[in-house]
Order: sequence, then structure tokens, then C-alpha cells
Amino acid sequence: MNNKLESLTPEQFTEPMQKHLAVLEQVLKEKQGAAKHAPSDSIRIVKNHGCFQFYKRKSKRDAQGIYMPRAQNSLALKLIQNDYDTKAINSLHEEISLLKVFLKKYKINNTTHLYEKLSSSRRKLITPLTLPDERFAKNWLATEYKKKQIPEDAPKLFTDNGEQVRSKSEVIIANSLKAAGIPYRYEFPLTLNRRAEIAKTSRSSDLCTFHPDFYCLNLRSRKEFIWEHFGMMDDAEYAIHAGEKLLLYQQNGYLPGRNLIITMETSRAPFSSRAAKQIIEEYLIN
Repeated sequence: MNNKLESLTPEQFTEPMQKHLAVLEQVLKEKQGAAKHAPSDSIRIVKNHGCFQFYKRKSKRDAQGIYMPRAQNSLALKLIQNDYDTKAINSLHEEISLLKVFLKKYKINNTTHLYEKLSSSRRKLITPLTLPDERFAKNWLATEYKKKQIPEDAPKLFTDNGEQVRSKSEVIIANSLKAAGIPYRYEFPLTLNRRAEIAKTSRSSDLCTFHPDFYCLNLRSRKEFIWEHFGMMDDAEYAIHAGEKLLLYQQNGYLPGRNLIITMETSRAPFSSRAAKQIIEEYLIN
């Protein structure tokens, strides 16, 4: 959606890896605790006429094992599970070790760390592969564009950034974005193709310009989101227009949760700053 501002986006895999590592360590602890009280016998499984038969083996040298009647099926299943858990414990140890080694080495050898080790004066003179968030946001916000005209007789509603908006809910959204440190552009022009679903090419007559309420940037992922707020959903004609607009967005590749945020309100269910904060946390921070 935007011009290239950096060569590499920030890495986003170490945090999920660290969370996965914590889960692995917890599971290992649980399995090790359970293994202390589990029987050590192994089971030989034979399928006979579509049914499983179980034979208890006292050691690996006991190739045949002793037949277990059906009354001992519950014990057999516990032994089979324990055999798997024992192997899983070894696998968990190895996986945990590999992740720890990687995370430790990556922390001191990645390109971001290379930039951070430079002196402050040298940092100012180079363009790193991945820009610091503040620098990326400044470049992103420097994009110039023409906003839609707000009628002279419209209510004088202003955000904490000093920009005039069209509704109290837009004030809430803008101020919530600013408080969370999320870069945004108000009513940034966006060109859509009315025939995008049926035509691979665009003719000038098929193109139309929309001005989404907010055009937002998730700094962590560098993903851009359109945020459309529909504030009069109890008005039938307005709701029909909103549905048509959302369909056009979808046909042009803007999908809820992927790159499109949708919020709504009615006279009985007004929009709130709490709702705005939840949306921002989910899509524009995480």
C-alpha cells in the first residue's frame, strides 16, 4: 500500500518462539511429574480381525509379551500413552535446547542489534536495513495528500492533533490512536476498482476514490489498516450504503482483520473509547 521505506521489516518470530518455549517447558514439567508415577512396562500391539490385542512386555528382549485380556485394556492404554510420553520428554528436551541456543545467538547477531551497537552519531548518518519505529513513523507520516473538504456548517470537532473531524466517534478514535502511539492519516485517499471482482485490468472509468476514516500503521508489523467507522447503523439507507462500501472494499482485497478494521454504532449502542482501545490493541499493536 505504501512506497518502500526500508529493506527489512522488523522480525516478528522471536516473540512467538519465546512464548512457545515457555509452553514447551511447562509441558515438559508436567510430563516429567507424571512419568515418576507411571509404570514402565511396554506394550506390543497386534491387530486381529479389526480389533487391537495387547501384550505386556517386561523388557525389550521380551519380543512376544504376555497377553492382556480385555479387562486390562485401560491399563494397556495407560502403558501405551506412557511409552509415547517418555519419548516426548526426550523430544521436548531437544526442542527446548535448540530454541534456547537459537534465541541466544540470534539476540546478539541480528541486524537490529548491529545497528544498536553503533554510536548515536553514526546512526544518524546511515540508513539501516530496518528503521527504528520512530524514524519509520516519521517517514510514513510525511506522505502528503489532499483531504476531503469538511462543510463550513459542520460541528467544530477537533482531535488532540488539532485536526477537524466529522463526528464525536472519530474524535474518540483519533485520540485513542494518538494515545497509543499509532501513526494514522485522516481521510487518506484510496483508489478502488468498481469492477475488481470481474476484471483483472482497470479502466479509468471503473476507478473511484474513497477516503477511509483512518489509514493506520501497525509499527511492529509495518502493516497498514483501513479503519472505517459506521456511526448511523440504525438508519436503513445509511446501513445499505455501508454494506455496499464494505463489499467494494472486499472486492479490492481489503478484508476484515487482515487490512480492514470495521466499527459501528447506533443511537442505542454508541461507540466508546474502551472499544477503540480494544481494537487498537488487537490490530495495531499486537
